[in-house]
Amino acid sequence: MKEFEVSRDNFEDRGEGTLADGYTSLDQVSKIVQFYLNGQRNHGENLRDALAFLFSHYFLLRGESIRNAELTDFQTINLDFESVRPNIKCPALYPSRDLPYYNFWLVTHINRGSAARMADLAGVNEDQIRRLGRWKNTTINGAYLTGLPREVMRVMAGFTVQQGQFYLPRASVDPHESFCKMIFPDLDVWHDRLTAKQANPNNEDEMEVTVAAKAFFEFMFLLRKTIIQDAVFMIEKFPTHPLWQNSLFSHELFTDYRERMLIVAQEDNDPVNALLQRCVPILEGKIKCMHHDLSTRLDTQSASQEKIIDYITRLVTGQATIPQQSEPNSFSSSNAMDHSQTFHGNINNNVVPCYRMSRGIVSVNDLWRE
Repeated sequence: MKEFEVSRDNFEDRGEGTLADGYTSLDQVSKIVQFYLNGQRNHGENLRDALAFLFSHYFLLRGESIRNAELTDFQTINLDFESVRPNIKCPALYPSRDLPYYNFWLVTHINRGSAARMADLAGVNEDQIRRLGRWKNTTINGAYLTGLPREVMRVMAGFTVQQGQFYLPRASVDPHESFCKMIFPDLDVWHDRLTAKQANPNNEDEMEVTVAAKAFFEFMFLLRKTIIQDAVFMIEKFPTHPLWQNSLFSHELFTDYRERMLIVAQEDNDPVNALLQRCVPILEGKIKCMHHDLSTRLDTQSASQEKIIDYITRLVTGQATIPQQSEPNSFSSSNAMDHSQTFHGNINNNVVPCYRMSRGIVSVNDLWRE
């Protein structure tokens, strides 16, 4: 209570750290990135700041952790069972355990807090948020788990928490391999040297093939493809950015790829449609089976009805008679049951019934009953 009174007397902002402090939607995240990229100062600094913001948002990192990060601190992994289509891969970028992590409060904490609140508003489990933000540094989280809480990642990417919702139209169209090699042109050369364990020209030592080295090359190969895919849509949003003056983005291979990509994006940009296309064949098969079973039952009933109608017609025209069997002075319910069974049996067997008069008739009343 005393702390509250002190805050009140000092006119402290009560909204700090609440939902009103920061951003809570992906639309706001997009506007923040646009603010950086539309800036009038050095464009290199704008790209750096936009990337730092996105890293802080999606990885729940603080500013100090981002500034000390290097490319080798990040790795990629392909997540299975996340895409609505098997041909669309879902690569994930995640920081390695060696990335410096600083656990103290700074102004840049706003991105970390806003991202966590966005995940919470989307219904993500608290344990998932703790794992992504490293607020739960238990032994299993620090030494064995990947640090990739999938529910948080799905929500942060704009999808639901359910599995199999990832959908990115531009991921279904790969750029030409020869054009990819124009980005980071020395990447393939160094990768071949690493694979062949060639000697270092400076000291003649063989290159050591490490896990970190292989992960770094995988990350760079993915990055060169991602740059091309994203450039198609970035040019649409930021056409005056000086980055597009590079000769790569006027190359005929990029022009051809851009045209194909825009067509795909216009025709196939709804994940719901993709899910329907995936489910329709299954539903069609189920409906066909149900229709076949129903048709078989209807045909059986129709055949039975035709037999009954035919027999009734022959009864009316006198071509058939009702079979009856009776014993003298015996008109019990058992005889009626026998007549009924004989009647239905004749219907089913489609045999003309024959009638035999009882020999026990001795009076007019008996004859009338017969």
